[in-house]
Amino acid sequence: MLAQADETENDTVVYEPWHAFQRYLASGELHVLVPFARALVFEIPAVAVRLRRDFPTLLSLIKAHALLHRELRARDERGRIIATLADYSVIRELISDLFSEGIEAAVAKAVRETVETVRRSGKEEVSVAELAKALGLDKSSVSRRVRVPISKGYLVNNETRKGHPARIALGDPMPAEIEILPTPDRLAEYCTVAALQEGIETPSPLLDYGAELAEIEI
Repeated sequence: MLAQADETENDTVVYEPWHAFQRYLASGELHVLVPFARALVFEIPAVAVRLRRDFPTLLSLIKAHALLHRELRARDERGRIIATLADYSVIRELISDLFSEGIEAAVAKAVRETVETVRRSGKEEVSVAELAKALGLDKSSVSRRVRVPISKGYLVNNETRKGHPARIALGDPMPAEIEILPTPDRLAEYCTVAALQEGIETPSPLLDYGAELAEIEI
């Protein structure tokens, strides 16, 4: 906020270089390919419907970063810019937390609270009565509440006999506990495996993104 206040008071920002850069970008090739887009699809866990909306945003950001550094990017036979894992690496660092927070928001507060209560008990199994006491709710409310996380697999009922008290245990991890965006190394590994399976020497220009990031200013 201080930086914003100083900028307003002094108004010393020189905009012309940025305007010139924008004109330069607009005058050249604007189409960007993301050759590892399919690999991203297979590496991002399908844990929430909202990922269908978030995924295009991720691809757009990767394309935008590649466009900003297009003079350092390879081109295909049609002159289109080819994004690299260096582009993905930077974008992942910027938005990984936002992706996780968005997915976490897709899990209802009551579901998360119920699962966390089971986890905090430290037991392999808990009864509905124990959950009710820990949550400060009546047993009937808790019985209804656990149905949702059980249906989604976050909790399991180990009691298979009808008419017997439920034995609630932890199930699959909730979305916030899962790494949504794969690491660049994992993505590179996937691309390499996919290429070998298809008999391709390399699926895309996977540059040494670590070295490249050290050489260029982001």
